[in-house]
Amino acid sequence: DGVALNGALPADCLGSYIRLPDTLGDRPCYERLASSGVRRSFLFFSDGRWVVAETMDAGAQPFAYVEDAAPTPHEVDRDGAPWMVPADESAGQDFEEVQGAPAWCAYLANSDLIGR
Repeated sequence: DGVALNGALPADCLGSYIRLPDTLGDRPCYERLASSGVRRSFLFFSDGRWVVAETMDAGAQPFAYVEDAAPTPHEVDRDGAPWMVPADESAGQDFEEVQGAPAWCAYLANSDLIGR
């Protein structure tokens, strides 16, 4: 199974993610399905938040995150805490709320992942 990350997030975040056998913080981890030449992205739980980053490491620089302790990313409350992204001129040091359309995860069954 997996999830689809949608909304007004950086391109490195958007797309379909397949669940990995690994866990972090007793929660599932996901890797984005991407064609060759596209930066790898992982979605995982760390320090009380769901994080999208280039490596699956608690110390990785996030592309985006949301503070929510949901058991899976598709259970994050869409009306709760906003997804946060690096501020334009902060080089990833400061984060701001996603502007425009909200961001959210949707559950994908294995049959939904075929052909993505």
